[in-house]
Amino acid sequence: KYDITRYLQKIVVKDLNEEDMFKAVKNASSKYTEYHTCELNDDAIKTSIRLAKNFITTEKCPSSALNLIDGACAYTRMHVETPKELIDLREKLFTVTKEKMSISGSSDAEAFDRKDKLIREEIDLKKKIESLENKHETKKLKVTDNDIKQALSIMINVPLSELNEDEKTKLKTLKTNLTNVV
Repeated sequence: KYDITRYLQKIVVKDLNEEDMFKAVKNASSKYTEYHTCELNDDAIKTSIRLAKNFITTEKCPSSALNLIDGACAYTRMHVETPKELIDLREKLFTVTKEKMSISGSSDAEAFDRKDKLIREEIDLKKKIESLENKHETKKLKVTDNDIKQALSIMINVPLSELNEDEKTKLKTLKTNLTNVV
């Protein structure tokens, strides 16, 4: 019944120039790098802006560049290797806990002493694991251009090899690619 568009005014927001875009993304990206305990250099920020403008059409920069940075930081954090010592301690904790549970039904003095020893060992292992996890978690990771590209590849579901292909090659093969598709 009512035409609400008469009461609303269209607002046009101009895109930021490259320098202002860089500053905005750099300032805002600090929250993401702090959360993921990563470091981000200026080249990675510039790459994220360039790739976001070229490949992410569902949203505008700087929002798309920040989402890309967030994804790259998460990707980097997820794919960091867990130290072997930490894996070994977790396996030992599992074995000790399993053995402790199997003794739970016994009521003789020897089983009670063994269970007591296992409980102390379990507590000690948990402390060591927590210490190693804290040391491992606080290690800052560097997010590179390749991490940004990998995150974009995952976000838009395009293989990384196609993102690395340079623009001239794409333009040269454009006609062939289009005829193959059509």
